[in-house]
Amino acid sequence: MNDLASLNAKPRPFVVNGVTYQIHQLTLGDFGNLQAWLDAQQPDPFSIAQEQLGRFTPAQGQHILRTAMEIAAKPKPRIGTPEADLLLTSVEGTKEAFFLSIRKGDPLFDRKKLDEFFSALGHADIAGLMQSTDLDKVITDPKATGDV
Repeated sequence: MNDLASLNAKPRPFVVNGVTYQIHQLTLGDFGNLQAWLDAQQPDPFSIAQEQLGRFTPAQGQHILRTAMEIAAKPKPRIGTPEADLLLTSVEGTKEAFFLSIRKGDPLFDRKKLDEFFSALGHADIAGLMQSTDLDKVITDPKATGDV
């Protein structure tokens, strides 16, 4: 949102199916919640390895555990990186951001209402909402990296 309302974090009203929602800008705390959501999207490699160990020989099991350790040592996608962008611009990531934005002004807003809200949106609506929440400011610009 590139207007004076963004300077004092005023929510933007947005009407979907006759219901007005207040779209709030995401705060640093909200981005922390989005980072926690991103972290939760990564499966635990040790849990997966443990499920598989009984099916393989001991040598194969060692390889599985070594691979799990390598995966666990890799950093998780952080907001502002291309890996996180892929998750945040997915349907699930976008829904999570909108959920945090709307719930801020309506604590009774739940996941069922989110699904109803999201199913009524078009592509232009989603782009405008990303701008209203400031989510568009943390998504990497492909033009800036020369990946266009």
